[in-house]
Amino acid sequence: MRKRFYLPLLLIMFALFMSCKTNKQTTNNPSNVVYVVDGVVSNQKQMEKVDKTEVLEINVLKGKSAKDLYGARAKAGVVLVSTKKGAVKAYQKKFSSISPEYAKLIKTIADEKDIVYIIDHQLVVENQEITLFNLKAKKIKEIKVIDPSTTKMDYKLETKEGAVLIFMK
Repeated sequence: MRKRFYLPLLLIMFALFMSCKTNKQTTNNPSNVVYVVDGVVSNQKQMEKVDKTEVLEINVLKGKSAKDLYGARAKAGVVLVSTKKGAVKAYQKKFSSISPEYAKLIKTIADEKDIVYIIDHQLVVENQEITLFNLKAKKIKEIKVIDPSTTKMDYKLETKEGAVLIFMK
């Protein structure tokens, strides 16, 4: 459990260190780095408020790719942070655009944990947020929602709200 808590924090610190080390304008000033949390441009103070246990993924952009996406202000680099909450919102939005049935389900459930996700007949058990977040919409063939009794009968799983079946192209 400790590794999971400290790893995101260490990755952020490493990203900042590398930005400071490789760009003379940012030496000892990580505030020149552009921070993006769940798609929203933030500042260093906002970044420090992110619950480190909720960090799902960190990416660092440097050079041309950073400038292409965020303009001149990104010359010192960009730290992209995806949180678990942001990832859930992102894949729910993506799946809702593909399946009206899924969109309806998401509006009615109280807790995301009350449903299970199955991709090509394989239950998603580990790293659910990142697995679903990283699915590309254009690679998804179909999304179906099945009720709890069908989930139990077909997949031998007890769920409160049923299952979401994702079929890939």
